[in-house]
Amino acid sequence: MSAHLSSHRSAQSTENPPAALVGRGLTADVYAWGPGRVLKLFHPGRDAERAGREFRATRVVHAAGLPVPAACEVIVVGGRCGIVFERIDGPSLLDYVQARPWALPWSVRLLAELHARIHQCPAPADLPAHRAWIADRIAIAPLTATVRDAAGRRLATLPDGATICHGDFHPGNILITRRGPVVIDWGRAARGHPLGDVACTAGLMRTAGLPPWAPTFMHLTLRATRPVLYRKYLAGYLKRAGGTRAEVERWLGPLAAAVPAAGWLPHLGQVGGPKPRRPKRSEAAARPAEPRPRCASASAATAGSRGRCGCQGVPGQDTSARTGRCGEPRSGPTQQASARPPPPTRMWSIRTRVHRLRNV
Repeated sequence: MSAHLSSHRSAQSTENPPAALVGRGLTADVYAWGPGRVLKLFHPGRDAERAGREFRATRVVHAAGLPVPAACEVIVVGGRCGIVFERIDGPSLLDYVQARPWALPWSVRLLAELHARIHQCPAPADLPAHRAWIADRIAIAPLTATVRDAAGRRLATLPDGATICHGDFHPGNILITRRGPVVIDWGRAARGHPLGDVACTAGLMRTAGLPPWAPTFMHLTLRATRPVLYRKYLAGYLKRAGGTRAEVERWLGPLAAAVPAAGWLPHLGQVGGPKPRRPKRSEAAARPAEPRPRCASASAATAGSRGRCGCQGVPGQDTSARTGRCGEPRSGPTQQASARPPPPTRMWSIRTRVHRLRNV
């Protein structure tokens, strides 16, 4: 590990962490750590390698001029690894959009622009490979042997790369500050193909939900606009960085198998790729119509018998005025039923009711 493990202050490297809690996350807590700095202290059980990987990745992208906080050092407090960062004040992009729902289209464009800028930065050689991380997760995921083998075969056909990949790029890891957006939480940073990293974000946009404490209107807004946001994000990224949507979606199957808890498998057909595309109206109209009998019940009836509509069971023999809906001759009580007037339309019934009310 390139970062040195040392105590920042002897009084604060004891068993008790600092008391000024700034924020709490799924993997770490953030505390105030002196003027202009914060300490990201990982929860017990998190290995030191994750802290070292995040520290190295943050230093690399910061040196490349990308909008990330400066990483100062890796320390140990109370037996827990932590990283001292430059303090960045501001809400996350997720909280920003919750307070300003009209900024949702702008947030999607910002997400695509930042992701394309990140992928212009080469990854350090000591970062783990993204494909290797996916393969390790597939190996330990609770999958059937068939799904695991299919995911492994598809992963082997995907390209590798030397670009730095964030691994967990979503609106919750982008801070909106006075100096502009800042990307945080590089704990899953890896070296790999940029479209594989885009597929991680695309999968989250297709399936991930908001936190339980998010407002109800935001849950409804996400449910209604999720397909549009997914398409706009991909279009914005591919316009800036290149590639095709099909190349991105090739990664979704292995990622679905690597992270089954995210709920991607039902959306991806059990590692079989995205759902089959529905045919467009123009394609459906171009297909030749299948020939079918004029009466479905008459086609199954024998000669001389009647279908369910009252025809004589032999379609195509008579098209005179004395026919039913199927165009076949009717007889008996069914002819009387055809002479009934059509049911009144809704507008006719409304006018009748108004006329009656006026005459009362």
